[in-house]
Amino acid sequence: NILILGGSQGSKQINEILINILLTKRVPSHWSFIHQAGKLTSKDLKDAYIKSGNEFVIKEFLENMAEAYQFCDVVISRSGAMTVSEICSVQKPSILLPLPWSSENHQYINAEYLKNRGAAEIIHSDVSNYIQLLELLIKLESDHDKLNSMAYSASKVFPKFASKNIYKSINESLKI
Repeated sequence: NILILGGSQGSKQINEILINILLTKRVPSHWSFIHQAGKLTSKDLKDAYIKSGNEFVIKEFLENMAEAYQFCDVVISRSGAMTVSEICSVQKPSILLPLPWSSENHQYINAEYLKNRGAAEIIHSDVSNYIQLLELLIKLESDHDKLNSMAYSASKVFPKFASKNIYKSINESLKI
């Protein structure tokens, strides 16, 4: 089960990558998708999913992120700070496609941070990389140890009691 997050505005590139995969390659029939496409939900995207024969849900906005994360085995997403935090919090392996024109390349830096810790894989967000994404998904599906390792690594990215540590630091700094 694959969760695709295009961000609140959606991602034209991610949508086009998925359309290319679904229309030109044989996607395993047992794969199912939840695709959060933002306002970029399109007839072309829906038609590609229908043609693939795979089970899918396309949403402009996901009201219940916890349910969406629980559904999935892997997340395909941009790598904004909130999304990266969520992925680590729910301990999911991810394939990150950083927004190429993000401010100061922060999305790539976020993605690289997770990759260096074994929690994610990175694919450059370009439509020409659709075969690379499909091949990586197929490889990960057959390598349960890798998926489990990525999930475990995601759980270790942030300290377990980060909020308590932040609170403690702030509280101590306020004491005179």
